[in-house]
Amino acid sequence: MPGASFGFGLMSKILFVCRLPDIEVTASTSELSLGGIEACNLELARALAARGHSVALSGRPGSDEKTDSLGLVHLGFEAAVTRKFDHLVVSNIASDFDYFDVCGAAPVYWMHNPLRFEKALRKNYVLPLVRHRPRAVFPSHDLEARTAPYRFLSRDVIGHGIDAAFLNAACARHESSEPVRFVFASQPHRGLDRVLRLWCQGIAPSLPHAELHLLGSASLSDIGDAPRVIRHGRLTKRQMIDVYQSATAMLYPGAEDETFCLAAAEAQCIGLPVITMGFGALRERVSHGVDGFLCKDENDFVTKARLIGTDHDLARLLGVAAQTRHANRSWDFVAGLWEDMLFGRAAMAHCFKRFSPTAES
Repeated sequence: MPGASFGFGLMSKILFVCRLPDIEVTASTSELSLGGIEACNLELARALAARGHSVALSGRPGSDEKTDSLGLVHLGFEAAVTRKFDHLVVSNIASDFDYFDVCGAAPVYWMHNPLRFEKALRKNYVLPLVRHRPRAVFPSHDLEARTAPYRFLSRDVIGHGIDAAFLNAACARHESSEPVRFVFASQPHRGLDRVLRLWCQGIAPSLPHAELHLLGSASLSDIGDAPRVIRHGRLTKRQMIDVYQSATAMLYPGAEDETFCLAAAEAQCIGLPVITMGFGALRERVSHGVDGFLCKDENDFVTKARLIGTDHDLARLLGVAAQTRHANRSWDFVAGLWEDMLFGRAAMAHCFKRFSPTAES
């Protein structure tokens, strides 16, 4: 139910800090060309605002203030530090805790990417994490497991929501009369070279009419002379939906720094099976033989791509399961999980501390 609260029904003042470009605050996320971290912050902040909380998003220097149609306040850094908040949610850049410490809020560290200790030292993240000891939220169990050395106050795994445009879109057509179209929708350094090599060596020769569509920042030099590869560039969510609805499956082996893979979840929501080798968090996005394939090696990856490329009924059945799996993964649902994390545990801990017989001893 939209607006339902999982926790104690506490309305709160929440500040999200994330480096955002200058955006049109009245535009929906699906109309903006944003990276995954930026889109997640905007979506979650708007969802919590819609549930009645006082929510602000601070993305760039300045003292400007704008409120969008969903009630989310967009604040420049200088304006944000003059306000008081109950909760401060920082994405990745731990040094921001020091900058916004004046707002008096309980710190939450939303970790989107792996944080190796040497990188944390280089970026000056270690001392802020020690000083503020925030609660941590991870988008996958894979990332949470890789952060054991960090002594967070608490740890929660809360996956991302999916843009309403994907949830409400029609399923991919999977028509046998259309060409087989595979998609790759991640950054080039996350395995595009492997996908292109397997495409050229094993997939394209076996499927002479198949196409590989690249969404994102791949360049012509990345593609080289690979046959039947179509480069789309960086697209808005609605443009991505148009590509996905005429596609057959997503090809993505995965990457060790892939901590949720929103692109895979969005593709599944349109009814695309995902063929992966399960690197990083991809093993959590796909159930083998249900909504895609978890391949054991490169040969298996090529074999499964050929299978889906020749069996349209299989592609359709896997696609239906993929769409069903994500049908309820709205940002409002995820906002409810965040409410439970922010207020449920905090409220219970406060009550136990206040009313415990040993509280005064």
